[in-house]
Amino acid sequence: MGERGPLAPSVDRRAVAAGALTTLAFGVPPVALVQAVQGGASRSDSGLRVIAGVLAIVVAPLIGGVVAARHRPRTALTHGAWAAATGYAGDVALAVLRRAVTGGGAPPARLVPAFVLFGVVFTSLGMLGGYAVFRRSLR
Repeated sequence: MGERGPLAPSVDRRAVAAGALTTLAFGVPPVALVQAVQGGASRSDSGLRVIAGVLAIVVAPLIGGVVAARHRPRTALTHGAWAAATGYAGDVALAVLRRAVTGGGAPPARLVPAFVLFGVVFTSLGMLGGYAVFRRSLR
């Protein structure tokens, strides 16, 4: 029962943690910078918001997936996906904590589908980062 077969690879928690922390390290600072510079103003046409969004939503999970996958190239896609998903869970936890501290309350229920969608995007991009490591290991 404790033995894992080829269809159930074990997940290296250290690799996932390294990838998740990388995801947070690349994703949180740009968003925090935009919040600090623009405050609570909702100016979606700002170029700074676009750059921060690309860094937080695309680059961060991709690099986090690469970092996790480099620790375990034989199961690169699995580790990349887990790292990005874990990093995303950290992002959501930080956002909820920020809202609680600033008095914003819990996010409205209408945002749940967006959270799920972004979770799928993060996980997919982390897996793509893992795929890049996998392909590179074939050379």
